[in-house]
Amino acid sequence: MQNCWGATGNSFDNGEGTASGCEITEIVEDGLLIRFADPEIRNGTIADCGYRGVHIYDYSRPMLENCSVERVGDVGIDVAQQSSATIRQCRVREAPWWGHQRRPRLRGRA
Repeated sequence: MQNCWGATGNSFDNGEGTASGCEITEIVEDGLLIRFADPEIRNGTIADCGYRGVHIYDYSRPMLENCSVERVGDVGIDVAQQSSATIRQCRVREAPWWGHQRRPRLRGRA
């Protein structure tokens, strides 16, 4: 995965992989989509996204470590549709909430 900006962010789809030190910024929609995938994402920054910072769905099991998600228009880290995530030492700032978008009471710090 490389640094990117524009209308759409990056995605992991159907597989595994590793990303380290990436910057995903100034995205019109979602910053990072993880679908049917189990990637490891470390030391990254996802910022200035119009919608979700990270959207994890469709049976995904990613690991996010030491990542920063900030200044997003909706959910910082959204985990949905039979997925789960391991989140270690990540920061979510300037996002309306983190968790599942249909459960706005899931707020906190990861």
